[in-house]
Amino acid sequence: MGSEAARLRLKTWICVPVVVLANAFGDFFMKRGMPRSLHTPFEFIGALFQPWVALGVLLLIVWQLSRMALLSWADLSYVVPVTAVGYVVVALLGRIFLDERITMARWAGIVLIVAGVTLGVLLLIVWQLSRMALLSWADLSYVVPVTAVGYVVV
Repeated sequence: MGSEAARLRLKTWICVPVVVLANAFGDFFMKRGMPRSLHTPFEFIGALFQPWVALGVLLLIVWQLSRMALLSWADLSYVVPVTAVGYVVVALLGRIFLDERITMARWAGIVLIVAGVTLGVLLLIVWQLSRMALLSWADLSYVVPVTAVGYVVV
């Protein structure tokens, strides 16, 4: 592996958590700071000056800039699935810190999203390994259980 590839891999592993956490915490702080009801456009503008909302907006700016940076060197088919874990982070933040009631149907939806993303990433990994002749499709019987166990443990 060349030094350029190693550098891009390191940048990606640093940037992905920034993207996920800035998005999740940006949404969290926006929700935490929003007044119960806003009726006019001026009230929405005024809400931007609430400290928690302002922090949320700042984090969402960080999210957008870091996502743009990540997309400048990583494939869209990698970035979108790998950052989908943010759905779980947002749900947990809402449940733990905002005392939101999350129904079983909503948890099921989150699980389906994560399962779909996991399947997509798994197939992408297998496809890449088969292209590099490191894995044949027959080896898939070993890859699927190992990857599934890895996601369950994580």
